Amino acid sequence: GLLREASRGILPPDIIERKKNPYPRTLDAEYEERIKNMLGERVLDPSSPIKNLLNTKTLESMMRQQHDTNKRYTARAQLYGWIIQLDYFLRTNGITVF
Repeated sequence: GLLREASRGILPPDIIERKKNPYPRTLDAEYEERIKNMLGERVLDPSSPIKNLLNTKTLESMMRQQHDTNKRYTARAQLYGWIIQLDYFLRTNGITVF
């Protein structure tokens, strides 16, 4: 993108054209467990403003899955975090969904 074009002539081509590589992350199983519990308390609460936007059966099924210790990172915890943030935003701003 823009940064690559701005760097041409300054950095070697092999640096500019190298493949993007995400920063490696590790995820503690306890973190996923805590965020999963928070999700259950907040979002699966019948008064949650986000509950009508979610397929709660699928979400509950995901939450029953065990943390995969062989993976360095799991997208589930990130998804849980996004859902919690959206729920917080809706609650804080008094937004209701149908």
